[in-house]
Parts: sequence; structure tokens; C-alpha cells
Amino acid sequence: PTDATAAPLRDGIRLDNLRFSHDGVTAHLDGVDLTLPVGRRTAIIGPSGSGKSTLLRILLTELHPDGGALLWDDIPFDQLGESAIRARMGFVPQRPQVFSMSVKDNLRLGAQDASDEAIREAARAADVHDAIAALPAGYDTPIGDGGAALSGGQLQRLCIARALVRHPDVLVLDEATSALDPATASQVLDALLDGQAGRTVIAVTHRLDVADRFDEVVLLADGRVVDAGPPAALQTRCELYRQLRDHQSGFDLRADGRAGTVSAERLGAIPVLADLPAEEHAWLADRATVRRLEPDETLFHLGDTGDHLVLLARGQLLVLDRDGEAIRTCDSGDVLGEIGLLTRSRRTATVRALGECTVFLLYRDALDEVLARRTELRARLE
Repeated sequence: PTDATAAPLRDGIRLDNLRFSHDGVTAHLDGVDLTLPVGRRTAIIGPSGSGKSTLLRILLTELHPDGGALLWDDIPFDQLGESAIRARMGFVPQRPQVFSMSVKDNLRLGAQDASDEAIREAARAADVHDAIAALPAGYDTPIGDGGAALSGGQLQRLCIARALVRHPDVLVLDEATSALDPATASQVLDALLDGQAGRTVIAVTHRLDVADRFDEVVLLADGRVVDAGPPAALQTRCELYRQLRDHQSGFDLRADGRAGTVSAERLGAIPVLADLPAEEHAWLADRATVRRLEPDETLFHLGDTGDHLVLLARGQLLVLDRDGEAIRTCDSGDVLGEIGLLTRSRRTATVRALGECTVFLLYRDALDEVLARRTELRARLE
């Protein structure tokens, strides 16, 4: 790489037959053709394991493709070099990353030579200036261990401001609102999108309510682009997109995620429960309990006795093997623990909250009551 200075993005970023494998065997990206025009706001979605995170890491130059071309206008990324590309990008991670220094110094990490006025301008654009100004010492307030001086939504907007202070050509978001309640997520999206007219924004998200706010949605599955277009168009023509929307529907949650209900229809869509009559789905839905998980809180450990099914309503869960290595990430609508619901078997993995999460738990005792009434279904379910 030459690390030459990258010119401002003029036309857009283009991916041409992009291929990548983490292990040299499985194709995690398999011939991705995609154009991300300058000024367009694009959301990249797809089921777990579809290649979203791999694609994002390639765009951020953390990974290098095995084949195909990745172009900044008409210039290959590897010809410009990592530092030249990154200098033109702003990045907002899934979880706010702040340090035990002042708010001002945290913001200046985005651009070491930024003036105080430039920092305030970025904070206003991210809709966090008023919250900072209300702190005891304003922008000079120590942010505290883990950002204790600000709420989760304010910390996320602080990270947005840190990205914006760079005046990036391209703003890249990695699940930037996945752990926020809907009201806070909407405020963060307002700061990201409504105030960034003309800026190229690329977001990886599993939440379709977030994707709905973007100009274009790119749907990935098995490392390939299934469809791309405005959200309304995908809803009309793409069966997988409709399936993902149904997968994430059926939850009515309080803003803080500590109370809510799940619909009988959503329980009926879980394969292990699909053979039960509709009235039993409704009975079980009334007995599903809500649990809110804090970031990094463990839901259950490898080897624990399972006695309930888990339905993830909001946020993301990380599934870990016996060595603590991540096996996969579960997104909203995903289900875990079906075997535990039926047999009280030992858990085969540890499951931990990636951010703030809300889950519905359905216990075996409730299912046993149903099967006592529907004895003909027990063998079928098991």
C-alpha cells in the first residue's frame, strides 16, 4: 500500500465480485457486487451468518478480500492504503467506547487538531451538546469509568460526534442502535440521518425498524446479495425480507425493556410449538416472562440444566463455546433452548448479552400443563 492521500469521494464505493473466507474453506462473501453511491444512506441487513460483519470489516480495511475489487471511485482500496481510506471515514461501533478523560478529550480522539468550536459543532450535529453543557464542568467534565456521567443513548451520540468531528466522507455504523430502546434509537437515528444530508452513510443492522429509515436496503444471505432497493420495494417483492420482518414482529415492550408481551402468533411461529392449537399458543403467551439483561450479563452457562426456551425480543446475544470463543450472534426474533424446553437437558453453550437485551422465557412447567391437556401431541413435539 502506498498510503497516498485519498481524494474526497466523488462517485461512490464499488464492490466488484468481492470474495472472502475466514477459514479458506467456507465462502463468507461469495461474489458480492454492490455500488454505494456518494450521498446515499444504505443499510446492510441479513440473517445471522449472512456476511454483514465480514463486509463491514472489509469496508473498514480491517480485513482484505481474497478476490474481486473494492474501489474508492475508480481507485482500488489497496492502492490507496489503509490510513488514506480510514482518514476519509468515520466509524460508530455497536457499543460506545469512551475513556476516563474529559468529554472534550474523548471527542478530540476523532481529530487531534479539532478546535473547541469544531467539537461543539459535531456535538450539536449529534444532538448531544445540551447534555454535555448540563454536566458540572461542561465539556471539561471527566466522563467517568465506563462513561458513568452520561446515559447509554448520550454515550452513543457522543461516539457519533467523535466520528463527525473528522468531517468524514463516509460514516460507517456497526449496529449503532441495537442495544437502545426504540425511543432512544429513534433519537440517535435522527442525529445520524436527518442532520447528515449529503453524507454517505453505510450501516450494518439486524433491526428492520432501523433499516426502514435508510434510502436503500441491501439484503445479504449466505455471503451473497439477495436483493437491494428501497425498504418498501423489498417488502413488496422479496420473500426473505418479509420473513425477516415477521421474525422480528409480535413483541410489545415497554421502553426500558422490563415489561411487555409476546403475541400468540409469534409463539406459534416457533417450529417446536407450531403443532399446538392456537388457543394453547395464547395460553402460553400469557405465561411467558420478560427478562431484561444488562450488557455482558450471562443468561445461562454451559452445563446448566435447561428448563426453558428463550425468545430474543430486543438486542443481541452472544453464544460462546467451552473455551469462551464466540460461536455465533443471535439477533432479535431468534430462539434458543428448544431442547431444554422439552427434556431439561444440559446447556451446550454459554449465552451472554452483547448489549442491553430483552428476552421472553417460556418454562417447561407451562408446556407440561399444555401437554397434560393434549396428550396426543407430546410424542410429536419430542
